[in-house]
Amino acid sequence: MKTTVEQEIEKALLEGARWNVIAKTLHVSNRTIAKVSKRMNEVKSPPPPASQVFTMFEKGTSPMDIVKDTNADPEIILEWFDAWLNMNKGWRSWREFTHEQERTAKMQENDGKEAHRRRDWREKLRLEKE
Repeated sequence: MKTTVEQEIEKALLEGARWNVIAKTLHVSNRTIAKVSKRMNEVKSPPPPASQVFTMFEKGTSPMDIVKDTNADPEIILEWFDAWLNMNKGWRSWREFTHEQERTAKMQENDGKEAHRRRDWREKLRLEKE
């Protein structure tokens, strides 16, 4: 994640400001400016397909490990991780809701069968007594 100072350095570099001006106005060292400049000039590989990244998330791979393995842009991977969490949470909620409905239906069905069994049992006892 970029800090606000790093974002300001990037903005100034993109505007074409000289390093000495950036260092003076933002109170940063030339080393910091060089680090940000180098990061800006690095060629980032395109991110892997979202399906592959989502599969990695499901296997328990952390976003940081995915960035290290694929050399993809961390911001994209983080956005996909947030999306995966939201979708997964929604899926779990939906799955729990449908399972609850199924459980309720089975319980109601079993209650009907149980009541029928009780009636049959009572009838059988009554016939045996006679």
